[in-house]
Amino acid sequence: MCCYLITLVNLIKFGCRQIFINNSKSWYTLVRLLLFCFTLYLASCRCSTEYIPKAEFSPDSTIHATAHMWQGQYEYLSIDIEIKRTDSLFVKDITVFPTINDKEFFPVFEHYEMYSYYFEKDGKYKGGPYWTIFSNKVFDQLPSFLICHKMKFLKQINWIGAGFIVVGVGLSILNFMNFRSLWLDEAMLALNIVNKSAMELLQPLDYNQVAPIGFLLLEKCFATLFGNADWSLRIFPLISFFLAVFLIFSITNKILQSKLVAVYTTAFFATTFIVLSYSTEVKQYITDIAFALLILKASITYNDNGFKNKWWIYAIIGAVSIWFSNVAILLLFSGGIYSIYKTHYTFEKKYLRLGIVLGCWMISFLVYFSLFIYNHPTKSGMVDFWQEAGAFLPKDIFSFDFYETLFIKIGLLFKFSGYSSFSLVLLPIFLMGLYYLGKNKRGMLFLLNFPLILHLCLSYFKLYPFDKRLVLYLYPFLLIVIFSGFYYINTIAKVNNQKWLYILPLLLVTNMVLLFRSGFPVEKEEINESLSYMDSKYRKGDDLYVYYGASHAFEFYKKSFNFFSVIDSSDVVFSFDNRNNWSDYKLPVMNMNKSVWIIFSHVYWIKNADGLTEDEFILNIFKKNGYQIIDEQKYFGSSIHHAIKTIPSRNL
Repeated sequence: MCCYLITLVNLIKFGCRQIFINNSKSWYTLVRLLLFCFTLYLASCRCSTEYIPKAEFSPDSTIHATAHMWQGQYEYLSIDIEIKRTDSLFVKDITVFPTINDKEFFPVFEHYEMYSYYFEKDGKYKGGPYWTIFSNKVFDQLPSFLICHKMKFLKQINWIGAGFIVVGVGLSILNFMNFRSLWLDEAMLALNIVNKSAMELLQPLDYNQVAPIGFLLLEKCFATLFGNADWSLRIFPLISFFLAVFLIFSITNKILQSKLVAVYTTAFFATTFIVLSYSTEVKQYITDIAFALLILKASITYNDNGFKNKWWIYAIIGAVSIWFSNVAILLLFSGGIYSIYKTHYTFEKKYLRLGIVLGCWMISFLVYFSLFIYNHPTKSGMVDFWQEAGAFLPKDIFSFDFYETLFIKIGLLFKFSGYSSFSLVLLPIFLMGLYYLGKNKRGMLFLLNFPLILHLCLSYFKLYPFDKRLVLYLYPFLLIVIFSGFYYINTIAKVNNQKWLYILPLLLVTNMVLLFRSGFPVEKEEINESLSYMDSKYRKGDDLYVYYGASHAFEFYKKSFNFFSVIDSSDVVFSFDNRNNWSDYKLPVMNMNKSVWIIFSHVYWIKNADGLTEDEFILNIFKKNGYQIIDEQKYFGSSIHHAIKTIPSRNL
């Protein structure tokens, strides 16, 4: 009781200082502390508190002591205390650890649970958590002079992780402000958005493009509000990235109950090159991540009764997600199975409520499928395209090729983190995360991994391809499992050996190195730079030769340059895709004027028998036809060349 009285005195001193020195909001803190004091009083009625130092006159700089609080045969609280010899019991920087129970270690008091034990007749312990939620919140509010539940270096590590999150968000904004040019795929989708009305976007798109209807309409909204510029079309992907950053932190903290691990999971996600690359891309893939995490968050919250009686929120999130993400149905299927299981094994068994939720999802999916997916004109062409790209699993499940392809597909997820060697380092941690989740949180293991299994099944039946950008939504799920592995390592680490956690900042530094080695800020096909250079030197009467890979981006950007107002449409020649017969590239050159601008972008990378790429081959055609290249500028993924005809044409 002496310890309790000292604690009470210090609490009163702390409370008075908060009231008379700090602002009025400190009353709330004082009430919390007094409630905690009352809780200790209830727990310590007729109890004894004993401190057992390692040695009474230990020469060590640190004394280890154990405090037990008992009430009869019930043990209400047992903690290990590490005290510096130069400090008294209630000074700053005291480190307090919960006792290890059943080899489970809770590293900080925000994870602490009070247990009550009693003996059965057979001599075995039995018991469970008491005041868990209340104690977690109270311990989180304790002043540092009473109990410093986070060690100094843990605070530093937390701040380092939070700093990397800020860096990741800042890099995404920097990438947005870089105003890079649209590359081919972006340009084709952007042309549909800016050239079609909202009603026309409900029809099959031009250029074999496919995107969720909700994504297209929201992009159209931003284009209408801010103009048909590339940056206006990147606002929604950037917002989706911000939402994903918030959600992955919230989900990881919910699953592992560890803000430290949640911070580093989020920081790693926010500083990954491929995530930052797609955060400003005019495609739906970063939106897939945001809605996948939103569905996962909703599934966990609903089944933990986090929505209380507002179960309709779960229904709305699922129904709306189908219209914004093509992969939403995979997450909803997983969440639906998990919800059915949880509902069946709960006391209330609210089947009707869950049935309404699942019914809303089903109706939304059937409407979307019948209007926008069933008998889509691009279906056969897209199947052939992805088949050629190797995005489907082989049919023969007993063949070596099947398992080799399966291994490659799963390994693709690890490559999102950077280079292959770095991915190999994360693999054992991932396996430990699977083990931890399988042992302690099987429901979360199911929610995090079943979408991958579903996607592989769809790939096997050629219903949905398994390719890099199409499975990007699984990357945050992979990270949560990996950092669950780090959490598991932390639970089995020795109490006084937690400085191994410094490996987490080193992991983020490695991620940042890989980020800048991959090329950041992101540049892909800077055709805008090429057009800008040509615009500064263009003269009326000059011809323009547009390589077929640059045609869509040219169509998107041409109206923003002065040359567009003076150039005649007959002076612009668009080449065609002649990959199977390169000699056909000669035909347009024969009828061009004396002065020609030649623009390249998204050049076909395979070389011919002479070792030439298509742009080199086409430039050689101009040279053989009497042209001389008098000026050229090369940019990342694009180039512009000015050719003047100086001699008569040769026999081609």
